[in-house]
Amino acid sequence: MIFVNFKSYKEATGENAVKLAIACETVSEQTKVQIIPVVQALDLWRIKQHVTIPIWLEHIDEKELGAQTGYTTIEAAIQAEAAGTILNHSEHPVTHEKLQETVERARKLDASFQIMLLSPDTNVLMRNKSLNPDYLCYEPPELIGSKTESVATTKADVIAEGVQMAGDIPLIVGAGIKSKEDVVASLRRDAKGVLVASGVVLTERPEEKLLELASAYKSY
Repeated sequence: MIFVNFKSYKEATGENAVKLAIACETVSEQTKVQIIPVVQALDLWRIKQHVTIPIWLEHIDEKELGAQTGYTTIEAAIQAEAAGTILNHSEHPVTHEKLQETVERARKLDASFQIMLLSPDTNVLMRNKSLNPDYLCYEPPELIGSKTESVATTKADVIAEGVQMAGDIPLIVGAGIKSKEDVVASLRRDAKGVLVASGVVLTERPEEKLLELASAYKSY
């Protein structure tokens, strides 16, 4: 699995978001590797008009429908046909209490709506595991966006430890992932997949980069 976090990059906003999502779908169909765009809420519906692969959101809130301003409710996400969401990215941290409330509300509203909880370290990983998300993600913030290092090259032992701690919950890893070698190294530590962002979004040829990353699934 490859999750592509579009963040709020210009290269992944509006019509550019559509183009990148189409590239994700094209490569996924060619390689049979599941590639999931993780997008801004305002781009979700636009993207859904052009692709059929599952689309996730970068964040949702725990708030219920009603007199709430400026939140992305779970109900709205489901009605807009989002397939899931990531939560607790280091760029958008959420308290454990709010994570619990969000997960519980999502489960009651739509059991098929998937949730990945991100963790900067193994202590948070264990707390997040208690909420029983569909996926756990280990992403050390100091390596996010790194051009020289990645979680796969500097935290390989932690990945292996995280897999053991996650148990039956699939572990995704992210931070600095930018090459086939990074993906291979992650998979060899039994990670289920990777979360990428700038390593794909900011390249001149995102489709070629996705093909490179997806080829790792035939190599490890």
